[in-house]
Amino acid sequence: MGFQMQSGADFVYWLSFAIIVGPFVAAVWAHYKLGGLAGRIARSRDHPQADAIGVCGWLGQLVSVLGRLRSCGHTRHRKIGGSP
Repeated sequence: MGFQMQSGADFVYWLSFAIIVGPFVAAVWAHYKLGGLAGRIARSRDHPQADAIGVCGWLGQLVSVLGRLRSCGHTRHRKIGGSP
């Protein structure tokens, strides 16, 4: 026969799941694409060290993500105008 929705709760469940998981999947996809971008450009231009450039692109992504995670975790609370 086909899919029949029992109530609006099913729709809200899947909508909220997409809203929560969607941005995470999009961020992972964007980091994957940006990590390989330098290597793809180097290969398309027949650069002699295209593999090394590709590795540097992936290492740059790794350092970028680790730096963002570290900066979120290490905050110091100081009084404004006070000594450290």
